[in-house]
Amino acid sequence: PRSGDILNTGAFTVRGTSDIQTLVHIYDNTTKRADVTANEGVFSVELNNMPEGGHDLTATAEDTSGNSSDLSEPISIVIDLTAPAIDDSSYAIALKDNSILEVEFNASPDTETATAIIESYSLALTRTGTDTAAHFSGNLTPEGSPSTWNGKTLTLTLTDAAKNTATI
Repeated sequence: PRSGDILNTGAFTVRGTSDIQTLVHIYDNTTKRADVTANEGVFSVELNNMPEGGHDLTATAEDTSGNSSDLSEPISIVIDLTAPAIDDSSYAIALKDNSILEVEFNASPDTETATAIIESYSLALTRTGTDTAAHFSGNLTPEGSPSTWNGKTLTLTLTDAAKNTATI
């Protein structure tokens, strides 16, 4: 990963270069996660079961004589395994002027986008609020009369920065 990445998985590969045949120690914050040899000056190691949250990945290299390099510059990433969610007590769906379906709700703060879908009609909802409170709203206008959507299912799709998706 690159510094600043937001990942939606707890498994990823760390790759890099070092002097030939050095032993590279990979750290997650201050915890050693892996040791790998830089064969021909290149190393690659899979890190698995990484927990949700912020991680500073660093490395040191150790030569065959036991001499160690300084700690590398950190690569800061965030692992986000949790899909966005709607605050169940906040959503409202109303028919306005007998022709427009108003949709609004509060979602988890990391929700970046929300889309309302009925049949083949979809609408990107507008996000307002702050980093600690995401509010989405929009107006859907059916073709023909509002009865066109009677008995149809309204689906809301939410996506966060890590591309976690929730469908409600």
